[in-house]
Amino acid sequence: SYDTPPGRPPMRLSPSRDPVRLLHDGDQLRAMQDGVVQILRSGIPLTLRAKDGWVTLHPVLATGEQLDVNTNILKSGTAGGSRAVVPLLWSPAADSWILAQDFHLRWNPPHAAETFSVTVLREDGTRLWSVDAVNSTQGGLSSQQEAEVSKLLLREQSTSERQTYSVTISSDLQGSPKTSFSVLSAAEEAQVQAELARWDKAAIHPLVRALCRVETWRAANQIYKVAEEYDRALILAPESVALLEADLAVHRQIGDLARSQELANRLRNLSSE
Repeated sequence: SYDTPPGRPPMRLSPSRDPVRLLHDGDQLRAMQDGVVQILRSGIPLTLRAKDGWVTLHPVLATGEQLDVNTNILKSGTAGGSRAVVPLLWSPAADSWILAQDFHLRWNPPHAAETFSVTVLREDGTRLWSVDAVNSTQGGLSSQQEAEVSKLLLREQSTSERQTYSVTISSDLQGSPKTSFSVLSAAEEAQVQAELARWDKAAIHPLVRALCRVETWRAANQIYKVAEEYDRALILAPESVALLEADLAVHRQIGDLARSQELANRLRNLSSE
């Protein structure tokens, strides 16, 4: 059940199905009949029972880490917008940043099968890597080919400066669509890894940990990793409408057509129940 302060639209809460629904400072909550409600306050589970009566929610921010947790939860689900036209190439996401060892090349398979040529260029236009005769229906490079590119990116990774590259797919039907991405410097990568390690060690709910990792990836402009992290969070809360909406928004942002359709169908089925 919920009680809504004046001027704020009511929101139905189903904690067992959607534990990341946002509760605002000053909201009131109680467990009805013999029910039990568990909410996350600063990343720490708080259990309420019917005998507790009405409980007014106020933030308990004892540490800087809890402040960061709350900030990450508030940011979580912020959509970056959808693409008006679904791109052929969606990973690396356009103008995103990646870790050199996490290079993945993915595209939306076109309706008509054909052969692709793929070229990775440095910012100065020189060739880093290329391959011919790739079957368009496979939707991406093989793991061995991706490992080859990652090895070259690692070899060129700068200590302090972000390096920019581009990927071009060439074919008779698709023309030569191109997208740019950047590889984080060694210093930037170390900062990201330290932040991820911080959340992995924190004594917080696993779902909140996943949302904090989402915001670490988002701050580093690693949109593909944001999508991956939301996918993992959905394993913990598969019926969370809030998570489904957030995950769908990110996959639409990067242009992953197949995953977007899958998430939209899941969201539609939940909404109809």
